[in-house]
Amino acid sequence: KQGSNFGTKEHLRWFKEQLLEAKNNNRAVVWHSSFPYLSAPDLTWFNCDEDNTIKTDNGYECDDHDNWGWYPEERTDIANFIKKHQIQLCIVSGDAHMAAIDDGTNSDYATNGGAPIPVFHAGPLDRKPSIKGGPYSNGMSGVRGQYGIMKIIDGGKDDLCIEWKVKNYKGEFVVNTNGAPLEHSFCFQLRD
Repeated sequence: KQGSNFGTKEHLRWFKEQLLEAKNNNRAVVWHSSFPYLSAPDLTWFNCDEDNTIKTDNGYECDDHDNWGWYPEERTDIANFIKKHQIQLCIVSGDAHMAAIDDGTNSDYATNGGAPIPVFHAGPLDRKPSIKGGPYSNGMSGVRGQYGIMKIIDGGKDDLCIEWKVKNYKGEFVVNTNGAPLEHSFCFQLRD
């Protein structure tokens, strides 16, 4: 489906300008996406209730287009831009009401690959959980009362490192559905 998750061409152009400005100033980017990036327009991943169900020519569909899977052309365009300009970037999102981490294994939407983007869903603190998108290389957790922690380690040299972890409301580290800690760490290579 064609369309825009950004709303206007001007907004998308502004976003790309910001990415280039960061690269030109030797910075990494943390993109806070309000929609799950790692997804296909597959309705089975979404909690679609009666209020979000619409009648279409193809039958009944979920009117929950809060994910990048509904805008594959735009997502591919952005991924190709990131690949072409070698933008150091990760995505953090909280709107999916779950905790999930992908190390870039499943989130490379550039044509012929080349733009694996680490993705971190950090929530829900106090909302009904939902599982959206995926698959996620490091797994997911769909329970209430959890939040994400992002630690940035800048040693003043060429790399900037990121650590992602998930804790619950008791301060305990959260595990994914396979029982492994829901965490990931990686580094951006920045050079003048």
